[in-house]
Amino acid sequence: MKLNYLFNTNAVLVNDDKPKEVFDSHTFRFLDENIVWKIKNPGSDIVLEVVLYNSNYAQKIEKLLKFASVVIYRNSHVNGFRYVFSSNAEVGQIKSEAGIETRFLLRGNENYFSPKMWSMLSFYLEARNSTSDYYKFICLYKIIEIQNLKSEDRNGKKILIEDRDATKRYIESEFKNILTKHDLNNLTCKVTESSLKHKNIGDYFEHLFRDAFAHTGFLKKNNYTHGFPTLNPINFEDIQRYQQVVGWFDEIAKKTLLANEPK
Repeated sequence: MKLNYLFNTNAVLVNDDKPKEVFDSHTFRFLDENIVWKIKNPGSDIVLEVVLYNSNYAQKIEKLLKFASVVIYRNSHVNGFRYVFSSNAEVGQIKSEAGIETRFLLRGNENYFSPKMWSMLSFYLEARNSTSDYYKFICLYKIIEIQNLKSEDRNGKKILIEDRDATKRYIESEFKNILTKHDLNNLTCKVTESSLKHKNIGDYFEHLFRDAFAHTGFLKKNNYTHGFPTLNPINFEDIQRYQQVVGWFDEIAKKTLLANEPK
Protein backbone atom coordinates (compact mmCIF):
# COMPACT_ATOMS: atom_id res chain seq x y z
CA MET A 1 0.00 0.00 0.00
CA LYS A 2 1.42 3.39 -0.99
CA LEU A 3 0.99 6.33 1.35
CA ASN A 4 1.23 9.88 0.01
CA TYR A 5 1.72 12.90 2.26
CA LEU A 6 1.51 16.50 1.13
CA PHE A 7 4.11 19.08 2.11
CA ASN A 8 4.04 22.81 1.41
CA THR A 9 7.51 24.10 0.45
CA ASN A 10 9.38 26.26 -2.01
CA ALA A 11 11.91 23.45 -2.50
CA VAL A 12 12.28 21.69 -5.84
CA LEU A 13 14.70 18.94 -6.82
CA VAL A 14 17.07 19.83 -9.63
CA ASN A 15 19.13 17.56 -11.86
CA ASP A 16 22.60 17.16 -10.34
CA ASP A 17 24.23 17.42 -13.76
CA LYS A 18 21.84 20.02 -15.24
CA PRO A 19 20.75 22.35 -12.40
CA LYS A 20 18.25 24.17 -14.64
CA GLU A 21 16.22 20.98 -15.02
CA VAL A 22 13.68 20.17 -12.29
CA PHE A 23 13.00 16.53 -11.37
CA ASP A 24 9.38 15.39 -11.50
CA SER A 25 10.22 12.63 -9.03
CA HIS A 26 13.18 11.12 -7.23
CA THR A 27 13.63 8.24 -4.80
CA PHE A 28 15.76 8.69 -1.70
CA ARG A 29 17.04 5.87 0.49
CA PHE A 30 16.66 7.32 3.97
CA LEU A 31 16.83 5.51 7.31
CA ASP A 32 16.31 2.17 5.52
CA GLU A 33 13.19 3.54 3.83
CA ASN A 34 12.48 4.39 0.19
CA ILE A 35 11.00 7.88 0.11
CA VAL A 36 9.72 9.09 -3.25
CA TRP A 37 9.69 12.86 -3.79
CA LYS A 38 7.01 13.89 -6.31
CA ILE A 39 6.23 17.36 -7.59
CA LYS A 40 2.60 18.42 -7.33
CA ASN A 41 2.94 22.17 -7.87
CA PRO A 42 6.57 23.28 -8.45
CA GLY A 43 7.68 25.86 -5.92
CA SER A 44 4.58 25.28 -3.79
CA ASP A 45 3.61 21.66 -3.07
CA ILE A 46 5.38 18.32 -3.15
CA VAL A 47 4.29 14.84 -2.16
CA LEU A 48 6.44 12.35 -0.27
CA GLU A 49 5.46 8.74 -0.84
CA VAL A 50 6.28 5.64 1.21
CA VAL A 51 5.07 2.06 1.14
CA LEU A 52 3.13 0.68 4.11
CA TYR A 53 3.73 -3.03 4.68
CA ASN A 54 1.99 -3.39 8.04
CA SER A 55 0.55 -1.18 10.76
CA ASN A 56 3.69 0.96 11.17
CA TYR A 57 1.79 4.11 10.20
CA ALA A 58 3.25 6.28 12.97
CA GLN A 59 6.83 5.22 12.19
CA LYS A 60 6.37 6.18 8.53
CA ILE A 61 5.15 9.64 9.48
CA GLU A 62 8.10 10.06 11.84
CA LYS A 63 10.58 9.16 9.10
CA LEU A 64 8.97 11.63 6.69
CA LEU A 65 9.23 14.39 9.27
CA LYS A 66 12.84 13.45 9.96
CA PHE A 67 13.48 13.66 6.22
CA ALA A 68 11.83 17.09 6.15
CA SER A 69 14.05 18.24 9.01
CA VAL A 70 17.17 17.17 7.07
CA VAL A 71 15.97 19.14 4.02
CA ILE A 72 15.63 22.27 6.15
CA TYR A 73 18.89 21.65 8.00
CA ARG A 74 21.04 21.22 4.90
CA ASN A 75 19.43 23.85 2.67
CA SER A 76 19.20 27.27 4.27
CA HIS A 77 17.57 28.73 1.13
CA VAL A 78 14.50 26.52 1.62
CA ASN A 79 11.86 28.67 3.31
CA GLY A 80 9.94 25.84 4.93
CA PHE A 81 8.85 22.22 4.62
CA ARG A 82 5.40 22.15 6.19
CA TYR A 83 3.42 18.95 6.66
CA VAL A 84 -0.16 19.41 5.42
CA PHE A 85 -2.24 16.92 7.38
CA SER A 86 -5.07 16.74 4.88
CA SER A 87 -4.76 16.72 1.11
CA ASN A 88 -7.95 18.78 1.08
CA ALA A 89 -6.44 21.55 3.21
CA GLU A 90 -5.71 24.92 1.70
CA VAL A 91 -2.06 25.22 0.81
CA GLY A 92 -0.28 28.57 0.89
CA GLN A 93 1.56 29.63 -2.21
CA ILE A 94 5.28 30.28 -2.11
CA LYS A 95 6.35 31.94 -5.34
CA SER A 96 10.10 31.48 -5.05
CA GLU A 97 11.80 28.17 -5.73
CA ALA A 98 14.78 26.71 -3.90
CA GLY A 99 16.60 24.18 -6.03
CA ILE A 100 18.13 21.19 -4.22
CA GLU A 101 20.70 18.99 -5.90
CA THR A 102 19.99 15.45 -4.70
CA ARG A 103 23.65 14.61 -4.16
CA PHE A 104 23.94 17.31 -1.49
CA LEU A 105 20.92 16.30 0.57
CA LEU A 106 21.69 12.89 2.09
CA ARG A 107 25.25 12.11 3.17
CA GLY A 108 24.89 8.54 4.38
CA ASN A 109 25.40 9.34 8.05
CA GLU A 110 21.70 9.84 8.88
CA ASN A 111 21.39 6.31 10.35
CA TYR A 112 23.92 7.38 12.98
CA PHE A 113 22.09 10.51 14.14
CA SER A 114 21.52 10.29 17.89
CA PRO A 115 18.08 10.82 19.49
CA LYS A 116 19.50 14.13 20.71
CA MET A 117 20.31 15.16 17.13
CA TRP A 118 16.83 14.23 15.89
CA SER A 119 15.27 16.12 18.78
CA MET A 120 17.23 19.27 17.96
CA LEU A 121 16.44 18.90 14.25
CA SER A 122 12.73 18.63 15.03
CA PHE A 123 12.82 22.04 16.71
CA TYR A 124 14.89 23.47 13.85
CA LEU A 125 12.19 22.29 11.44
CA GLU A 126 9.55 23.93 13.63
CA ALA A 127 11.51 27.18 13.71
CA ARG A 128 11.97 27.32 9.95
CA ASN A 129 8.34 26.41 9.27
CA SER A 130 6.91 29.06 11.58
CA THR A 131 5.94 32.54 10.43
CA SER A 132 6.16 33.83 14.02
CA ASP A 133 9.48 35.28 15.13
CA TYR A 134 8.46 34.63 18.74
CA TYR A 135 7.91 30.93 18.11
CA LYS A 136 11.01 30.73 15.93
CA PHE A 137 13.03 32.11 18.84
CA ILE A 138 11.69 29.67 21.43
CA CYS A 139 12.34 26.69 19.12
CA LEU A 140 15.92 27.82 18.47
CA TYR A 141 16.42 28.44 22.19
CA LYS A 142 15.25 24.88 22.93
CA ILE A 143 17.95 23.51 20.61
CA ILE A 144 20.54 25.20 22.82
CA GLU A 145 18.82 23.87 25.94
CA ILE A 146 18.92 20.32 24.55
CA GLN A 147 22.62 20.74 23.81
CA ASN A 148 23.20 21.60 27.47
CA LEU A 149 21.08 19.00 29.27
CA LYS A 150 22.68 17.41 32.32
CA SER A 151 22.35 13.94 33.81
CA GLU A 152 20.89 13.53 37.27
CA ASP A 153 20.33 10.49 39.49
CA ARG A 154 16.74 10.06 40.68
CA ASN A 155 15.65 6.96 42.55
CA GLY A 156 18.56 4.99 41.12
CA LYS A 157 17.86 6.06 37.54
CA LYS A 158 19.76 8.55 35.43
CA ILE A 159 17.57 11.15 33.73
CA LEU A 160 18.30 14.23 31.65
CA ILE A 161 17.17 17.61 32.95
CA GLU A 162 17.61 21.24 31.94
CA ASP A 163 20.77 23.02 33.00
CA ARG A 164 19.84 26.68 32.81
CA ASP A 165 23.25 27.90 33.93
CA ALA A 166 25.04 25.81 31.29
CA THR A 167 22.60 27.09 28.64
CA LYS A 168 23.28 30.70 29.58
CA ARG A 169 27.05 30.18 29.57
CA TYR A 170 26.81 28.53 26.15
CA ILE A 171 24.80 31.45 24.74
CA GLU A 172 27.26 33.97 26.14
CA SER A 173 30.21 32.10 24.64
CA GLU A 174 28.60 31.68 21.21
CA PHE A 175 27.54 35.30 20.94
CA LYS A 176 31.12 36.38 21.44
CA ASN A 177 31.99 34.18 18.44
CA ILE A 178 29.24 35.14 15.99
CA LEU A 179 28.86 38.90 16.52
CA THR A 180 31.07 41.64 15.19
CA LYS A 181 32.79 43.79 17.78
CA HIS A 182 30.34 46.62 17.03
CA ASP A 183 27.24 44.42 17.45
CA LEU A 184 28.65 42.82 20.60
CA ASN A 185 29.28 46.25 22.13
CA ASN A 186 25.71 47.32 21.31
CA LEU A 187 24.32 44.13 22.85
CA THR A 188 26.45 44.58 25.97
CA CYS A 189 25.10 48.12 26.37
CA LYS A 190 21.52 46.83 26.19
CA VAL A 191 22.30 44.21 28.84
CA THR A 192 23.89 46.83 31.09
CA GLU A 193 20.91 49.16 30.71
CA SER A 194 18.39 46.42 31.51
CA SER A 195 16.75 45.92 34.91
CA LEU A 196 18.41 42.52 35.34
CA LYS A 197 20.23 41.85 38.58
CA HIS A 198 22.83 39.68 36.81
CA LYS A 199 23.84 41.77 33.83
CA ASN A 200 25.19 39.19 31.42
CA ILE A 201 24.18 38.04 27.95
CA GLY A 202 22.92 34.65 29.10
CA ASP A 203 20.50 36.10 31.65
CA TYR A 204 19.43 38.77 29.17
CA PHE A 205 18.20 36.24 26.63
CA GLU A 206 16.82 33.82 29.20
CA HIS A 207 14.68 36.35 31.04
CA LEU A 208 13.91 39.16 28.61
CA PHE A 209 13.28 36.87 25.62
CA ARG A 210 12.64 33.26 26.69
CA ASP A 211 10.69 34.08 29.87
CA ALA A 212 9.07 37.10 28.25
CA PHE A 213 7.63 34.77 25.60
CA ALA A 214 6.70 31.92 27.96
CA HIS A 215 5.01 33.98 30.68
CA THR A 216 2.45 36.77 30.93
CA GLY A 217 2.05 39.77 33.18
CA PHE A 218 5.04 41.25 34.96
CA LEU A 219 8.17 39.18 35.56
CA LYS A 220 9.34 39.53 39.16
CA LYS A 221 12.03 37.19 40.42
CA ASN A 222 15.24 37.46 42.39
CA ASN A 223 17.01 38.03 39.09
CA TYR A 224 15.24 41.35 38.56
CA THR A 225 15.80 44.64 40.32
CA HIS A 226 12.37 46.11 39.57
CA GLY A 227 10.72 43.54 37.33
CA PHE A 228 10.15 43.48 33.58
CA PRO A 229 6.94 43.24 31.48
CA THR A 230 6.41 40.24 29.23
CA LEU A 231 6.16 40.80 25.50
CA ASN A 232 3.21 42.18 23.58
CA PRO A 233 3.06 40.54 20.12
CA ILE A 234 1.75 43.74 18.49
CA ASN A 235 4.26 46.04 20.18
CA PHE A 236 6.57 47.23 17.40
CA GLU A 237 9.62 47.36 19.68
CA ASP A 238 9.04 43.73 20.69
CA ILE A 239 8.65 42.75 17.04
CA GLN A 240 11.97 44.41 16.15
CA ARG A 241 13.76 42.86 19.14
CA TYR A 242 12.74 39.32 18.25
CA GLN A 243 13.31 39.74 14.52
CA GLN A 244 16.91 40.68 15.17
CA VAL A 245 17.77 37.91 17.63
CA VAL A 246 16.12 35.15 15.58
CA GLY A 247 18.88 35.53 12.98
CA TRP A 248 21.56 35.31 15.66
CA PHE A 249 20.02 32.28 17.34
CA ASP A 250 19.53 30.55 14.00
CA GLU A 251 23.27 30.86 13.41
CA ILE A 252 24.06 29.46 16.87
CA ALA A 253 21.55 26.63 16.43
CA LYS A 254 23.02 25.69 13.05
CA LYS A 255 26.55 25.60 14.51
CA THR A 256 25.27 23.43 17.35
CA LEU A 257 23.66 21.00 14.92
CA LEU A 258 26.79 20.79 12.81
CA ALA A 259 28.84 20.00 15.91
CA ASN A 260 26.49 17.09 16.73
CA GLU A 261 26.37 15.63 13.23
CA PRO A 262 28.32 12.33 12.89
CA LYS A 263 31.30 12.69 10.60
